[in-house]
Amino acid sequence: MEMEMEKIQRLESIGVLAGGIAHEYNNILTAILGNISIAKIYIQPTDNIFEFLTEAEKASVRAKDLTMRLITFSTGGAPMRKTAPLSGLIRASASSILTGSNVICECSIQDGLWPAEVDETQITQALNKLIINAVQAMPGGVAIWLEAENVVIEKEELPISMPSGRYIRITVKDQGTGIPKKNIGRIFDPFFTTKNMGNGLGLAITYSIIKRHSGYISVESEQGKGTTFTIYLPASRETPMSLCFTMGDENHLSVSSVIN
Repeated sequence: MEMEMEKIQRLESIGVLAGGIAHEYNNILTAILGNISIAKIYIQPTDNIFEFLTEAEKASVRAKDLTMRLITFSTGGAPMRKTAPLSGLIRASASSILTGSNVICECSIQDGLWPAEVDETQITQALNKLIINAVQAMPGGVAIWLEAENVVIEKEELPISMPSGRYIRITVKDQGTGIPKKNIGRIFDPFFTTKNMGNGLGLAITYSIIKRHSGYISVESEQGKGTTFTIYLPASRETPMSLCFTMGDENHLSVSSVIN
């Protein structure tokens, strides 16, 4: 519990710093973009400089997107919550991410899964990040497991100070390369990544989203044997509702084309 609290305090401190820098940087980028737009008004699209200004504009927009991700990490982005079934969100995330990949998804969702009060966009974003992370850990394909079940947890069973009660437990498990022990404590830190093309914000934002939903996320991994992420989200007190949409009756999703 002490280690978990230290991690939370460290991430909160990093979040405050990252948020402050991101806001200032965002103001600078806004001024740059504004001046580029004005400059383009005074020249013709056929002028050579127009192309250079357009490239500078594109780069500034990408940088602005990065600052917005930092702001999302630092503040969590206040969730617009409503009571929703998670079954459809989980299946939809698996379908959208795995389409066009050679990864098989074994999806096991408990019947009568409790609804939760969530921001559907944010929770979908968090699930997408975890599924993408699992796919990238297995460039040769194989399978991932998605599980969701109702659990009732007593306070002493929780690893940190969370109220006892009803939770939905979501598990994302892969058969990938795993995470080295020296990195396991840093994977939720912003900008920490071992990927050549990664920016190190995917898991940081996922952590922030789950935390802002009064939930908890943990990770277990062993090199060469894969990684398991586990999410706990508080169940809604409302009566479970029917699914908004489904992807059929089968829990087995298989896509066989090569990863792009």
